[in-house]
Amino acid sequence: MESKKTLLAFFIVIVFCTIMFYELIDVMFVMFQSLLHRYLYFSSALVILALLIIVGNYNFRYNSVQSTTCMYFTFSLVFSDIFAFITFYLDMDVFYYPTRIFYIIGLATFTAYAVLPFQDEELFLEDK
Repeated sequence: MESKKTLLAFFIVIVFCTIMFYELIDVMFVMFQSLLHRYLYFSSALVILALLIIVGNYNFRYNSVQSTTCMYFTFSLVFSDIFAFITFYLDMDVFYYPTRIFYIIGLATFTAYAVLPFQDEELFLEDK
């Protein structure tokens, strides 16, 4: 049951990111400085979506505390990037706050991912 909830949350985040990038495209064509700027935006969007798919696959394959922590910090950093895009391209300064909050949450969970000892999990125990 827990896996179905996580899978649903994962697909909601993927759909949300895809819709946000698509909606920002229409608004941003005025803001693009050059053709290179447009390609950099599209490549950033594709890399973020690929990262979400890879992290989701990692979490659903191993289904451990380590993979869930990795998914949490990745989602936090992706939400931070989305709010940063909104702040910059739509010139809405109020979105600086969610950008910083999600960035701090992402860094905190990334630090927890790096520091916590995950060797005690059943996934990493050797068969005796």
